[in-house]
Amino acid sequence: MDEKKNNLTPERKAKLKSDVLAELDNQVAKSAKKVISKIVKKVAPIATARLASPQPDKPSVKQMRYARHSVLPESKAKASPSKLLLAVRIILMILILFILTTAISIFGIYKLGWENGFNYYVAKTLYLPAGTVAGEKIKAVDYFYDKKILTTALTAGREGVENTLWENLGLEDKIFNRLAILKLMEIELKGYNQPLTNSELNEKMAEIVSQFDSDSATEETTRQLYSLSLNQFKNKVLRFVVMKDRLQGLIVHDNNIIMSRDAKARAEEILTLALQPNVDFATLAGQYTEDEAGIYTGGDTGWINQGELDEQIEEALFALSDGVVYDQLIVNDLGYHIFKVEQKLTDPNDGRESIRARHILISVDIDEYLRELLTNTVIVKYL
Repeated sequence: MDEKKNNLTPERKAKLKSDVLAELDNQVAKSAKKVISKIVKKVAPIATARLASPQPDKPSVKQMRYARHSVLPESKAKASPSKLLLAVRIILMILILFILTTAISIFGIYKLGWENGFNYYVAKTLYLPAGTVAGEKIKAVDYFYDKKILTTALTAGREGVENTLWENLGLEDKIFNRLAILKLMEIELKGYNQPLTNSELNEKMAEIVSQFDSDSATEETTRQLYSLSLNQFKNKVLRFVVMKDRLQGLIVHDNNIIMSRDAKARAEEILTLALQPNVDFATLAGQYTEDEAGIYTGGDTGWINQGELDEQIEEALFALSDGVVYDQLIVNDLGYHIFKVEQKLTDPNDGRESIRARHILISVDIDEYLRELLTNTVIVKYL
């Protein structure tokens, strides 16, 4: 080796070392710049986009606390749609089950004659018909109820329940016919503008109760005779009787009713016969009167005291002499009456007069009138 080249002074060595270190620093710097440049090229677009979009403010402590506590409600909110769907499904299942049960019950009522508690509830809730009369509905619930409580009274033929209009029918037809007639009477009374009100019915019930010692005594009697409570008796028996009596009084005085005109004409013919000399009034009464008791007694009314008859009728009859036939027809709610005064007496103690009379009744038969209504009315029975 050349001795000059290896012969380095200490100063020369220091200078050479300094130059080498400088060159190394320069190479490292260049390499670092290249790496940094590559990183910047990749990161710069992302950073630019982030800077361009609005950045949320830094959450406050309160917001951070709420965020921590809102984790549970959020999870519940996510779960609630499924729970709501489950509840809807359950409700739909219950509704479908109810509809099916109700449909089966309705089928059972009309086709199989079911009458248990649930069927009664369905009939009442849905206002199901047992039939129609003149286009008006007879409620199935009324039919079921009457069948339940009136069977004993119908079987025994109690007054106000049994009737010639249905005496030859079976129990179910009796119940339905009775409801049909009740509906017809309601329609007729409305036509006369004379419907039976609850207050009037209560007054009639009070009159019956007043004939007994107490309400309990009245109740005991109705249970013995009809197997009904007082309230049931009032609504199911007394209502029918009062409506029937009222309608009879109305048709008697209605000259538009053919039946009433015929009864009046027949009574006038009989009155003409009764006014003939030497006619046996008792025989005439036995032949023509439509009062059942009068047929066998020659129309004998027994003794009648002053104050027991309608004022107008009483004034006319008590003015007659013994053996005289009153020359006018007397009309009341039952029909047309022909009277003969057989004997008159005066009480010596108080001066009150009494008469013994005979009479002939030509009635306007309400049962016949209702039978005609039934015949001429469109009635549909479903049960």
